[in-house]
Amino acid sequence: MANAFKLTNLTKTFSEFQLGPLNLELEPGTVLGYIRPNGSGKTTTMHCMVGLVRSDGGEVEIFGRPNDLTKPPVFCWLALSFWE
Repeated sequence: MANAFKLTNLTKTFSEFQLGPLNLELEPGTVLGYIRPNGSGKTTTMHCMVGLVRSDGGEVEIFGRPNDLTKPPVFCWLALSFWE
């Protein structure tokens, strides 16, 4: 079975902030607490995962499928939910 999601060398750079490279895998049915200090890139990571923000590098897979930014955000067609 494919991972619920897989991040491989995910990077995103803003003027004074750099996220990554970040590698993370989560198996289906697993609960993850993504706890970090304010400004550490938690929301940016989630936005890159669902296609709301284009990453600068790396790959995002949701249930084994690449996140294609030319299609609607992944949470719409897979009914995934992310909470902060």
